Amino acid sequence: MRTLGSFIKKEFLHILRDPLSLLMMCLFPLVQMAVLSYAVSTEIKHIPFVVMDEAQSADSRALVEKLRGNAYFEWVGEVKGPGELEGAFRKGLCAMGVVFPPGFGGEPLRGDVLEVQVLVDASDPNQAAAMANYLQAEVMDHLRAGGQAKEPGSGIVTEVKMLYNPQLLSSFSIVPGLQGMVLLLICATMTSIAVVREKELGTMEVLLVSPLRPRVIIIAKAIPYVLVSLVDVALILVLSNVAIGVPIRGNLALLLAFSLVYIFTSLSIGMLISTIAETQQTAMIAAGVGLMLPAILLSGLVFPVESMPGALRVLSHVVPARWFIEALRDVMIKGLGFEAVWRQFLILSGMCAFFTVVSIKKFKNKL
Repeated sequence: MRTLGSFIKKEFLHILRDPLSLLMMCLFPLVQMAVLSYAVSTEIKHIPFVVMDEAQSADSRALVEKLRGNAYFEWVGEVKGPGELEGAFRKGLCAMGVVFPPGFGGEPLRGDVLEVQVLVDASDPNQAAAMANYLQAEVMDHLRAGGQAKEPGSGIVTEVKMLYNPQLLSSFSIVPGLQGMVLLLICATMTSIAVVREKELGTMEVLLVSPLRPRVIIIAKAIPYVLVSLVDVALILVLSNVAIGVPIRGNLALLLAFSLVYIFTSLSIGMLISTIAETQQTAMIAAGVGLMLPAILLSGLVFPVESMPGALRVLSHVVPARWFIEALRDVMIKGLGFEAVWRQFLILSGMCAFFTVVSIKKFKNKL
């Protein structure tokens, strides 16, 4: 028993000598429970919508006001014609458009049907179906409130048109998200052990006595992973387009530019972890759990960001995967140009620059 007690004491001392690992073991379960409890929701709120009201009737205005007062919808504005409506979708200003045709309004006669056209961004099919259902439920509630639902064969019907993904194929949403996850796994997780591995193998002294500056060492370690990641991007795009049937509607050069910025951002985060961590195990845990969990839960890949509480929506802004997946869906699935994704590009570029500078500053010239 004394021998067993000695070994147990030794293991406790090993854990206590690595405070970062101890902190992650104690803190991550709490973080996971908090995030999973508040972020896991299939409801969609704050759906941005625009209205094209060609009727300008009391009924159309009443229905719009009802939508504006609902927590599930968020009023963006009114457009004057099909061109402006299409532009709102192309600029990423809205996820849904409601069109009231001329003559909409008044008391429908027996057998009369008033149509409302609803255009829905279906790049994420699950969200698209939910948005259409929410809108139709609001229309039916409007009919019941006005007593029109009692008239058989009369009332308002919604004609729903799914944009970008009319068949509601789940692969259109999953493939861009998986590309973000794969690149993060390769870049951040693999590079997180690049520097700390040198310490454990005892070869760090060779690097430190060399004339290379820290920024050169960091860049040299990152370049092989950049090349491997670019090959992965090409393979993923070919596989998704040829085998899975996911279209590439946008500019391919823009798609590759975004992928390259995201690769550099993920590499810089991995390098930062590697310069801070003392062991490869700590680095792998920090990269695997600390990066992959937020990337899965807070990027919009699984759960819509709009449905999360305000604190988690704010936290999602610092998750690079969120901006990359958003931009990838806009360019790859919707065929949008740089004018629709410039904000995501600037955010990722800023993150890349910040983490690269911090990684170089944190690189220790002495053991």
